[in-house]
Amino acid sequence: MRRSAVPAFVSLAAWPLLIAGCGQSAASNALSQQSSLQRLQQRSQQSLLRQQPPAAAAQAQARTGSLVLGVFDLKINTLERRLRHNDGNQGPTQVGVRVSQPASTVPEGALKLHVFAKDAPGRTGIVLAEVHVENTLDVPLEGVSLTFSGRKGGVIVPGQDFDSIYDYTVNPFNDAPTKAPLFLDRIAPRGLATVWVGIPHQFVGDVSMKLTVNGKTSSGVPQVSRALALSPDDAELWSAFADGQGLAVVDTTTENVVARLAFEGRPASVAMSPDGVFVYVALADTNKVLVIDRVKREVVQTLTEADGVGRELRNLVVSPDGNKVFVAGYVSDTLAVFERAGTDGVLKLAASLPVGRRPGGLSVSADGETVFVSHFLPRGGIRDNESWVTIVDAKALKVAKETRLRDQFNRDNTACSRIPYDNPFLRLKTGPISSEDVEMEGVFSQMAGVFLTPNGTQAWLPGVRVAGGVQVWETGPNARKDVSGLVTFQPGELALPIVLLMDTRGKTTLVPQVLNGYERPVEKTYSKCMAFEREFDFSRGDFRKTKPNELVSRLASYPTGMTGLSELGLIRHVEFTRGGRRALLLSPISDEIAVQDAATGHPTSIGHFALSGSNPHSMVVRADGAKAYVNYLNSADVSVVDLSAYNDAKNLPGPSYVPYVYKHSSDIPQIIGVTGRPKEKWLTRDITGLPQKPPLRETNRIDTGLVDTLDPEMRRGKILFHSSNPDKYPVSVSRAGACAGCHPDGHADGSAWSTMEGERRTMSLRGGVAGRGWLHISATHADAEEFVHTVVKERLGGTLDKADETALAKYIAFGIPRLQSPVVEPQAAARGKALFEASCRGCHSDAQGGSGNADANHPFGGAGANEPFTFDIGTGRDLSFVTLGPVFEKLFPEPEAKLLRSIRGDKDLGASDYTQQVLDYRPRPERKKGAFKSPSLVNVWDHAVFFHHGHVGTLSEAVKEIETRLGLEMSESEHEDMLAYLKTL
Repeated sequence: MRRSAVPAFVSLAAWPLLIAGCGQSAASNALSQQSSLQRLQQRSQQSLLRQQPPAAAAQAQARTGSLVLGVFDLKINTLERRLRHNDGNQGPTQVGVRVSQPASTVPEGALKLHVFAKDAPGRTGIVLAEVHVENTLDVPLEGVSLTFSGRKGGVIVPGQDFDSIYDYTVNPFNDAPTKAPLFLDRIAPRGLATVWVGIPHQFVGDVSMKLTVNGKTSSGVPQVSRALALSPDDAELWSAFADGQGLAVVDTTTENVVARLAFEGRPASVAMSPDGVFVYVALADTNKVLVIDRVKREVVQTLTEADGVGRELRNLVVSPDGNKVFVAGYVSDTLAVFERAGTDGVLKLAASLPVGRRPGGLSVSADGETVFVSHFLPRGGIRDNESWVTIVDAKALKVAKETRLRDQFNRDNTACSRIPYDNPFLRLKTGPISSEDVEMEGVFSQMAGVFLTPNGTQAWLPGVRVAGGVQVWETGPNARKDVSGLVTFQPGELALPIVLLMDTRGKTTLVPQVLNGYERPVEKTYSKCMAFEREFDFSRGDFRKTKPNELVSRLASYPTGMTGLSELGLIRHVEFTRGGRRALLLSPISDEIAVQDAATGHPTSIGHFALSGSNPHSMVVRADGAKAYVNYLNSADVSVVDLSAYNDAKNLPGPSYVPYVYKHSSDIPQIIGVTGRPKEKWLTRDITGLPQKPPLRETNRIDTGLVDTLDPEMRRGKILFHSSNPDKYPVSVSRAGACAGCHPDGHADGSAWSTMEGERRTMSLRGGVAGRGWLHISATHADAEEFVHTVVKERLGGTLDKADETALAKYIAFGIPRLQSPVVEPQAAARGKALFEASCRGCHSDAQGGSGNADANHPFGGAGANEPFTFDIGTGRDLSFVTLGPVFEKLFPEPEAKLLRSIRGDKDLGASDYTQQVLDYRPRPERKKGAFKSPSLVNVWDHAVFFHHGHVGTLSEAVKEIETRLGLEMSESEHEDMLAYLKTL
């Protein structure tokens, strides 16, 4: 296989690509022909080693505010075969780029240049150059810009400015050339800053340009909220264990616990002041922020709701200068900003800012002027939903703007999503296509945080894409074998982890980077119109039988060269190694760390590093880059992870790529593709020379001694609920199949799925399901134990024994806590309760506000022999716009088309259900189409979508629809009273 579609980055001795400042020219032709990725990466490391500057000379000139200058000559041979050769739709091949000795650098050796280039797919006469500027100093640079000038050679496209280039850093579809300086903004100590540019040529001779880099030395480090904190000198670690209601203090030299602090409340987030004097702790359930004297281990201030901290505190972060503390209230929807009043550490409320529902992870820019607030779940009904990030101006103490991440398959974007089907070939099968034919769910959800790189110029946003193309199939032993064109998802392949990459250069900026649709062989107009965010996932690939070194991505998730090479559980935390060279992606679901190249986004190994504990919660990397510390959700332990492989100051890892190409792979079964055609060209990677696992090592697992408040059986159930790694726990055969993948924190993912019962929103499990009787909106599972026994086997492919089934069922029934309720006016809630009892209690009759008809003597609070109470109020639908649109039915043969049709909208359940007949899962009870049980109202105010199909996005809209359907004549004040009462449940 050709190593195509990969920009070349090669060492001094291996390839005709030289790094500016190395003082050498082209290397031997013999070595340049070697194709081993391992040798390529090894020699890249050697080249970086030879380029390290004289440390003393450089650091002597690195005072804060000092100007830094680098001038480089870039030379591209446009006749280079590897640059120009393009075999069909396979994409561009590797190229050679020559970079000469820089004309000048101040301080000497402070800046280095790494350039990768390839022919730009779909752009005739354009070379795509990925330019990485390296800061070799141990201090950050700010205000960094890159100027291209002095172009020579080549034939310029008529009418184009002689010195023009194209800036593809954020948008690869940018058609406007520029000669203005490209703004890199900031480069971390020993970091790399990247821009992607298009350089025009006409395939003749060499093209040379001068590259000038300007900047000045600076200070400050971006901050992120965590559940553990390191002292500035790396000498002491403070780690929280929520179920232990305490903190442990670890001496990092001896790795012994030197102190334990107990609290009345569950510590959710911990931070330390930059001077190492104070520790700040957010207690989630008691709504307190503690200020602790680090040396004395004493609480010197306690802030409560009365002081403005907010409610249900999940995340806390300190500004880089230590003058501000930011606290997110998950229930109060606020960001509280406290200022440090003096040397005694006392905090004073500066502002309480409303930021919208479910504020999650917090990050602060290196200058302390911008706070990024992620929102864990999306907002809006299924047809209009979106995720978003709130950006706060910390200097002006106000919300500056929102960055919205839209679902590109919503109804307002059908003009774009219809493009792939608007061609003569497909119209023969589909006929005319309406807007509703292509609508489906594709929202980004469970956004754990906005994790800034050490540069602070890019954000990594982990979450999950709730996609209509992912059906929640369940199968039994006698399932039909002729549906492989659609049902190629394996059991448990549900919540695939997604990471979005966003540009954060400049003040209060967060811009989605756009996926390079020119590389994937689909309609270019479609890719440009859809403007998919630059993202990657971790899904299961298939090795080719004929070429076992080739890995093919078989999912329709728009895979790119950044896509992981093997499965991973959902990602909840991201850290970076020294210089920000590698990203460490922490999954509490599969208990693993994945390592991606932070400059290129590409994977660096086939598999991932397995931690010894269960459900890692948070991670922090030492300031010296030598180690990382990981704490856990389900134990009081702290793991120590050796990062020495990424921490050699003379040999920090450089940019790396995994060779990839898009092509047909006839020996790999494929599901339907982006354009609706099963026979598409699929991402294929050559993994020759890649390590199986990242070079990480767990050197110790410290027992902090904090006392676990859960009994062993409930703890086992909680572990199983949050786990998906089949190498450790038998709950799922896929790392994408944990219960917590769709029910994070026991809640819901804020969206809907294609299920065997129809299109259904994910149900919240808050408060536990004991007392709900029959489960699911169609009342198809009698209790938690029966649900676990059936779904783990048929949906997740798990093999739990009886003891584990019982433990998991008990946790689902009794172990999942409620959220605190929002603050409401008591009199309004009392009036609302009276209205509810008079108008709603007939349907919402159970203790949890549902109608599952629970049996009071049932051990799991289930229904026993009771039948549920179901009601048809006219909410049933034939099309809920969740699963693949109706156009796909016309592209599949039977029985796939009929199977797809059978899970759309609502239907009768029981012996007549076509889906069950084909897939042989456990038969559902006889249920009539459109008749549903009343759902539980526990924490109903926190739902992201309402009704069984999720078409409503707010509680107020849901109540108004019920009022209309049932003919309840309520005044506006009565409506508000009803909302106030529902918020107390």
